[in-house]
Amino acid sequence: MKSKSEYFYLFLSVIVLSALAALYLVFGRNFGAYQASTQTANSREISTTEEELSPEEKQLMELENALSDLENTPSNEKLVALQDQVANIADQTKKDELQKRLDTASTELANQTAAETAVVNAEGYRILYNVEVAQAAINLLTSAEKKAELQQRLDVVSTAIQSTYSEQTTLAVSQQ
Repeated sequence: MKSKSEYFYLFLSVIVLSALAALYLVFGRNFGAYQASTQTANSREISTTEEELSPEEKQLMELENALSDLENTPSNEKLVALQDQVANIADQTKKDELQKRLDTASTELANQTAAETAVVNAEGYRILYNVEVAQAAINLLTSAEKKAELQQRLDVVSTAIQSTYSEQTTLAVSQQ
């Protein structure tokens, strides 16, 4: 036979479940309708906003997207193409802002090229000076992915130089 406390908790559970069901029926259905109407209104706002943009504003948006792409994956071809587009912008403040971003991307591209060349040089001519030059070039990079890739390649060269130096030192000591 069940005790009084079990009946009490059963009764309390039924009341809580009933209250939750009532709350769902009252507010749950309306909330879903509210979300749907909000999404519809937002989509109407976005479509009217895009229609209201002038050709110059659309060009600026496209240029900013292309510049963001250049900042993520720098290449000389993209840089030259964007430089011409930035030069043709009429709004001087916007032109200066985009030119500053373009200059930063250009500097990063030059630094990546220099670091790549320095690492290739260190891989080809395994001397400590080349490793130090490559390390200095890698330290100038801001792209974490490129920096990690080149650092890993340079670490292999550095380890090879250290092991060669260690073997030569051991050999020289044993011959004495």
